[in-house]
Amino acid sequence: MKIWTLDDPPVSAFGVLDVYDVWHTFYEWAQPVYVDMQPMIESEESPYSEHYKDLQRLVRQMDEIQIEKMQTQKGEHWALWTPERIIEHYQYELQAGGRPRRVRRRQQTQVTATRLEDNAGRE
Repeated sequence: MKIWTLDDPPVSAFGVLDVYDVWHTFYEWAQPVYVDMQPMIESEESPYSEHYKDLQRLVRQMDEIQIEKMQTQKGEHWALWTPERIIEHYQYELQAGGRPRRVRRRQQTQVTATRLEDNAGRE
């Protein structure tokens, strides 16, 4: 193993995550979320716009790849993500991933052999 420096980085590091790989892996998920949250991400009035500058740059690079891929379809890039399609996307993600992460559960009763016996005597 060789210790590397910023002046002499390993060449293999450049192929790990290029923009095309990020597009291929994340664009389908990231684009509807980005379009949905675009005012918060891009608006100059948003207190978060500076925080998302790197994301803006990455999405623009991925958009260029997507637009190039869509040239043969002659589709309008942003028209793919209407509010209805964004909602459908979120619904699909919730269904595909199981339950939403932040579900408030009602107090669950643990069933034990003792409880079963107690309940059997009450019926």
